[in-house]
Amino acid sequence: MTSATAPLDLLIVGAGVAGIDMAHHVAREFPDWNWEIVDSNTDLGGTWNTFTYPGIRSDSDMASFALPYKPWEGKHTLGAGADIREYLRDAARTDGALDRIRLNTWVKSVNFDTASGLWEVTTVPAHDHGPDDRSDAPDVNRTETVIRTRRLHLACGYYNHRDGHLPHYPGQEDYTGTLIHAQAWKPEEQGDVTGKKILIIGSGATAVTLVPALADLGAQVTMLQRTPTWVAALPDFDLITNIWTRIIPKKALAHKIARANHIVRDMMQWHVARHAPFIFRWYLHGLQRIWLTPDQIKKDFTPPYNPWDQRVCKAPKGDLFAAVKSGKAEVVTATIDRFVPEGVRLSDGRVLAADTVISATGLQLQMFGGATALIDGKPVDISDLVAYRGVLLSGMPNVSFSVGYLNQSWTTRADLTARYMVRLWHHMEQQGTELAAPVIPGADVERRELLEFDAGYIKRGQHLTPRQGDRSPWLYRQDYLAEWPELSRGDVTTEMVFGEDAAAAAATVPAPTSVAAS
Repeated sequence: MTSATAPLDLLIVGAGVAGIDMAHHVAREFPDWNWEIVDSNTDLGGTWNTFTYPGIRSDSDMASFALPYKPWEGKHTLGAGADIREYLRDAARTDGALDRIRLNTWVKSVNFDTASGLWEVTTVPAHDHGPDDRSDAPDVNRTETVIRTRRLHLACGYYNHRDGHLPHYPGQEDYTGTLIHAQAWKPEEQGDVTGKKILIIGSGATAVTLVPALADLGAQVTMLQRTPTWVAALPDFDLITNIWTRIIPKKALAHKIARANHIVRDMMQWHVARHAPFIFRWYLHGLQRIWLTPDQIKKDFTPPYNPWDQRVCKAPKGDLFAAVKSGKAEVVTATIDRFVPEGVRLSDGRVLAADTVISATGLQLQMFGGATALIDGKPVDISDLVAYRGVLLSGMPNVSFSVGYLNQSWTTRADLTARYMVRLWHHMEQQGTELAAPVIPGADVERRELLEFDAGYIKRGQHLTPRQGDRSPWLYRQDYLAEWPELSRGDVTTEMVFGEDAAAAAATVPAPTSVAAS
């Protein structure tokens, strides 16, 4: 139990990749700090604990997705969800974080008290994984606990781990089979899928993962997409890491170089896709021709947009294309008319029969794990704030957050964020100040969407996120190489205020212009 006279030095919210990474840096740089991690789940791992659909895996190579200080031991390019969770557990154990994690604990609200200069974090037990455990309804069994902390880091990402985006389909009440969102899939509940007709609605990373995994389990799989997605076949074996580990005997150094190699390669591909998209299209289609006919590629794997306008999905060993070629799966590009008792009727009159329909229709954005933000008990609308370097919030003292890249590994930016915060906290200790906050930028700083990406889940939730500006230090760039100098070496005092000035900045955070976000 904490109090105003004995607060934590740091509370980390979220025991996924970003939270475990932050814990490592804090344990190393501030060994005398009293810190904890809280997470609403029954186990650590974040996404890799909450997502359990067949085939769940990383969509970034593990050389860059792995923690930079802990080499990934697996040989595959992408990592399986369960393996990543155990990898994070081992990392947390090494840093002593396992003893500091409080699971099954949902953060209901975070309030900055300007009088004490502390964050008051109200938590309640997260009894289960259903939507009701986030209700504000009174419940005698849901005892609130207030944790007081000098610093607060929100490492819970930007989407809702409980509920995915499940649209209402016309006629879905008439359907006699099972309709489920991919996020809600639990293998132990769904049972054996051998011989079942499974229809997957969607064409993003989740659908691209599900199709070959369910086909391998013996299901008859159909992926129904309104429009195609760019899908890249890639080797299942990490050649880059293998080469560097053979050349350089020191494992840690080889890992660092391989990680840098992957990052540079990914950024080069990104810039080629942005500036010469025809080259990238030709490259992706060239790989697909190993398995598919030109007609299949044109109809089902040629989106009406350029690569990396939306995220490019990964198919290790071309598993999606191989499943289609073998006849174990098919891809149908069409629109839905309505659900019927036996399945889904398309706009062209065809009926796709299905025992189970999986809606792989995307995520729902949710900032800070659904917690309400307040200053002195008054709600703050997160969408009225401006993100500072994509790490801090304008006018909000001693609170930071982790968001990853949309076009490359999440971990690369999570680690940059942790390193930046360590530098800021060291500066504060050296100066003998306990509070720090970004100023509130003037009207000359243009407000833009924080997540500038043409994806459905982002467009649906833009109103829930902070804004970003049009210049440094208010920019959140989707480019590791461009951000690395600022976050790892840049000045931590630019557009910042400290001490009493930081507390005063909190008092000037504007009142909500709408219902409090997140």
